[in-house]
Amino acid sequence: MKYVIRTYPKQTLLFSVLSVILAILNVSNALVLQLMMNVATKKSSLSYSFLVLIVISYIIINAIFYYFQQYNSEYLAKKSISLYRNIIFERISAQRISSFTKKDSGEYISLMTSQMDTLEQNYFTAIFWGSYLLIQFITACIVAFFINPVMALVAIILSIPNMFLPLLFRKVLEKTTIKTVKATDTYISKISDYLKGFVDWKINGGSSFVKKQEKSANKTLLANQKNEVRAMNLSTVFNNTFSNILYLGTWLIGSFLILNKSMTVGAIVAFSQLVTNISFPIYSFSDMFSQIVSGKKLFKEIESSFVNVKKNNPEIQTISDFKNIKFDNVSVVYNSERVVKIGNLEISNDKKYVIHGPSGSGKTTLFKLLTKQILDYQGSILFNNINIKKIKDN
Repeated sequence: MKYVIRTYPKQTLLFSVLSVILAILNVSNALVLQLMMNVATKKSSLSYSFLVLIVISYIIINAIFYYFQQYNSEYLAKKSISLYRNIIFERISAQRISSFTKKDSGEYISLMTSQMDTLEQNYFTAIFWGSYLLIQFITACIVAFFINPVMALVAIILSIPNMFLPLLFRKVLEKTTIKTVKATDTYISKISDYLKGFVDWKINGGSSFVKKQEKSANKTLLANQKNEVRAMNLSTVFNNTFSNILYLGTWLIGSFLILNKSMTVGAIVAFSQLVTNISFPIYSFSDMFSQIVSGKKLFKEIESSFVNVKKNNPEIQTISDFKNIKFDNVSVVYNSERVVKIGNLEISNDKKYVIHGPSGSGKTTLFKLLTKQILDYQGSILFNNINIKKIKDN
């Protein structure tokens, strides 16, 4: 969120202001209900016609601010992910060629598309929505104390279990979510390998083996998803139960106060609506918490994958017109087994060369060394007597 607040301070402030206004309006429906009950039970001298005018005005004003708050919230989430997408692309572009080529291009495409979509929904959108619900919760508590301090205190006490449920289930939700993310990544990686080698295992009769491996990876993924769903639903069940205790408990206490003429029907109706405004943010937070945990995990993974990227390296140099290239006892090891060696070789710009050799002899490796796609090698390569590792990629 630091990127968003730093880049869009005005939009973030506008979101905060609109959220406060909308929360006040949404919580005020309890006061409107109280007014309606007071008019109906003749506890208020307000005329019915004026009551209708107040209700219509409230609906229109609420609709206007609801539109602007929702629009601002959702658009700010999209601007946030757009900003972060630009940041990540800059980091990808700032990589050395050798670092970039260590990953498959599909990983970068996934990062810039599907992973960004997931991050938008599970991180930015969830944070903005959660911020609004927190404001609504605080506003509802304040209005509840205004109507009846004793009932407000009871409602807050009854909501305490729901407040701590996300903390109680936090480790379980984090653990199951992380395992599911890892199982998903493993499955995607395996499927990618299987499909890349399709021709090989199809020709060599490996279909049954590959299918068996896919089923095993898929089964592992499903088992992790099952554990995640179980943990999330267990949290939701407890949340729902304590929400019912809060709502119905409030009505029981309110009924007692009505019987003892300590509270009007209008006040208890208003208070029951306030309890909904108090319990709904708490109830929603358990689902949102798992989303944010998942989104934060993904965000940290993306951040950590570019932690070593440097935009400006003082050791990196440019070179003048190409004069010569020198290989000095260069060797590259593949998979701890095959070794490609290029002994002492000098290439000048005033000559023509033919590179000839059988498959696996090092032709492609030679060009990957020259274009800095491979930096992990023994020996040295010089451009105009400057070590290639100290020359800018471009």
